Amino acid sequence: MFLQILYASDRKVEAEEFLKNLIQRSFSCMMLGEEDTPPLGISKPVVLVLISPGLLGSEYLKGLMDLAIMCDCFMPIIIGQPEAELPLRVKIYSVINLNHPYTRAAEFERLVRSIMHKYL
Repeated sequence: MFLQILYASDRKVEAEEFLKNLIQRSFSCMMLGEEDTPPLGISKPVVLVLISPGLLGSEYLKGLMDLAIMCDCFMPIIIGQPEAELPLRVKIYSVINLNHPYTRAAEFERLVRSIMHKYL
């Protein structure tokens, strides 16, 4: 189980860099076939989560960690400042299995960018 938490103080810049690195590492793992290469094994699903800082240390976050362990998935968690359009609740946007033959780097990047543009 891989769990990575980013506190996005300068949200757009830090989150963009974090997700860009995630995409590059994820797909280089796939192309090289190195299952044990951090942060993502070939068949691990990715769960992108955007969470308000007000939920840090809460039962919601503990539940997400339990879920990541149970599902053996890679779960990057982006922590952003609370705003009017970001309610104080966990939002799970997508679960993507990078081992699926129809999942491509460009599609994954497009999804990530749409999440970033809308919420960060």
